[in-house]
Amino acid sequence: MLKKVLIPLCLLAIVVILSGCQLPGAGPPEVTGDGIAIRTFEFDYSPIYSDEDTSLTLEIQNIGGEKGGVKKITLFGPDMQGSCPATGLTWCTGDGLTQTFDPPEELLPPDEDAGLEGEMDYYSWGLTPPPQVKTPITSTFNVRVDYSYKTIFTGTLALYKEDYWDSLSAEERAELRAAGGVIDTDTTDGPFEVTTASGRHFVIKETTTGDKTIKFVIQNIGSGFPYTGDDITDETRYTINIPDASLIGLESCEGNPPTPVKLSKGITTVVDCTFRPGDVTFTNKIDKQIQITLEYNYYTDDEATITVNPVFE
Repeated sequence: MLKKVLIPLCLLAIVVILSGCQLPGAGPPEVTGDGIAIRTFEFDYSPIYSDEDTSLTLEIQNIGGEKGGVKKITLFGPDMQGSCPATGLTWCTGDGLTQTFDPPEELLPPDEDAGLEGEMDYYSWGLTPPPQVKTPITSTFNVRVDYSYKTIFTGTLALYKEDYWDSLSAEERAELRAAGGVIDTDTTDGPFEVTTASGRHFVIKETTTGDKTIKFVIQNIGSGFPYTGDDITDETRYTINIPDASLIGLESCEGNPPTPVKLSKGITTVVDCTFRPGDVTFTNKIDKQIQITLEYNYYTDDEATITVNPVFE
């Protein structure tokens, strides 16, 4: 039977201190580049005999920079059914193979100032192996965790008047061009990295009017893939949203719902955003604070293997 337990972090800390030992999975995350990460997915032990029941445990944790919501957890893999008893060479579990959370189960991110890790969730399935095993068999189970998340990029867009730009050294100009004129950047931890594409969009002429375009490179650095909407389809797979309402210092971006932007093979894309230089009569240089927010669902997978030995009567 699938069970779900949410344990307060303060209680975990007390248990560790009193027991003098470390809880399973209580160390630093072994994965990076995810929002909600799979910390462990494993059986109680292996091998087992065909007349033994076993448990399969999943531990997940928010290791990113924003709160996230667990939307769905799906168990799949070998020949298996969602109700018992097991027959023939079929595994069974007392519960369904998919657990859906509506609204999503919220997990808070780490709080470095308070010295707190991100919130964790634990799930467990009770499984009965195939009863008619005649030789040892090894089965691989897979799990998929779907969650909602967001990534926030912030930076300072330095706007230069053309004559002042020309007075800079070649090294300064090369460095600023490579960064697209955006300095002091930061991207919240999670499955996406956001950088500014190179260019001269930040060099402002006296005759400049209207909006200018700035390009952002978005790269998937997590262990899974994004999608938008409730279900994964050809249209929603590998897509993210960039709501205009979430932008600061920018007028608009591609990917504004309901038309999301798609990443090539789920890995990378370049989006165009517009900004307004404003009053072009400024002297030499001004700084403009910008912020761009990616909103998406994300799924990540893992697997666990177990061997079942026959029982000889």
